Amino acid sequence: MKTISCLLVVVTAVMLTGCNSIFVGSTQKVTIDTKPQDAKIYDAQGNYLGTTPAKLTLPRGENKTLKLKKEGYDTATIFMNRKVEWWPFVLDIIVWPTIFVDWATGAMFKYDSVYMADMPKAGSTK
Repeated sequence: MKTISCLLVVVTAVMLTGCNSIFVGSTQKVTIDTKPQDAKIYDAQGNYLGTTPAKLTLPRGENKTLKLKKEGYDTATIFMNRKVEWWPFVLDIIVWPTIFVDWATGAMFKYDSVYMADMPKAGSTK
């Protein structure tokens, strides 16, 4: 009976942890850069995140919009659209209940690793 209890605990623990949550986590490091550099990075709510070039650690669960601002230059916008992290997603399908954990935590998604934005001088026609 003790063996069955231990096995049940192990199976439950595996079912409550998604493959992506284990292998890739629910955050991702992303590089944001601009031409010219030293632009301030803001999220959609207007929170300051850093200055380019920057390596940001962002939660994976949703699409993001970043605004890049620099005095004397037009504001640039970066749209970060999430994509499915495929190889752990396949493992989620094999151990199917884990897909719900990865979806809920956002761990089944990823962003591109580098985003670059050109910022033309204010008033230019580029």
